[in-house]
Amino acid sequence: MLVPVWPDVGPCHDRDGVLCHICLNHWRLRSTGPCFPLAVMVCLGHGGAFTLYPPGHVPFGRKAVAAVTLTGAEHESPQVEGAETLFDAARDASQGKAWHRECPGGSDTWWSTQRRQVAIAVRLFGVAPELDMAARPAVAAALQVEVLSLLDASKTIAGAAGYRSRGAAVVGVLKRLPHGPCLLQCIVAAGHLAGLWGPPWRWDGQIRQLRLWAFRGDGTRPP
Repeated sequence: MLVPVWPDVGPCHDRDGVLCHICLNHWRLRSTGPCFPLAVMVCLGHGGAFTLYPPGHVPFGRKAVAAVTLTGAEHESPQVEGAETLFDAARDASQGKAWHRECPGGSDTWWSTQRRQVAIAVRLFGVAPELDMAARPAVAAALQVEVLSLLDASKTIAGAAGYRSRGAAVVGVLKRLPHGPCLLQCIVAAGHLAGLWGPPWRWDGQIRQLRLWAFRGDGTRPP
């Protein structure tokens, strides 16, 4: 079992001037995503609870959103197309490789799973045609890619809405992403701006500080 460093404060730390009092509430078992128990913390000062996820994983996610180690560092030989991440489904879709359509359940490579993961990736990367126009520039700023490339990809999907075109759009964005220490932060911030999850907080155990991984969406860089 992986035991995380307990944070001193939680996402509620800036509410009402009340000090956080963080302690472990329970361990939550997982069958997908990080396949080890996750710590659910409770703040006695504010009465709220939150879950600690290892780097690369997000709430309700079955796969990591970036190929990083448990310390948050990018793997030495990252797969640009997103191997061993949420983006496996899109990579296969872009090549016309549909996952199994019969006997659902018991495997990660079923058609319903592929459709769901491609849909998440399309929204995360700001190429979903239905994404609010105001959100697309913010997502582009977080990913450090040109907003016009996302807009063009969304128009392509709107004109040919098959799973293959959606997968190709996701892979196209993957190839433009900056690789290095900021990769995970870019993806997690983009997912928040696309409305997939809440504000991404990260506890830095070395300096014992809670940091918000987010962008204002006006072209600013991450802190």
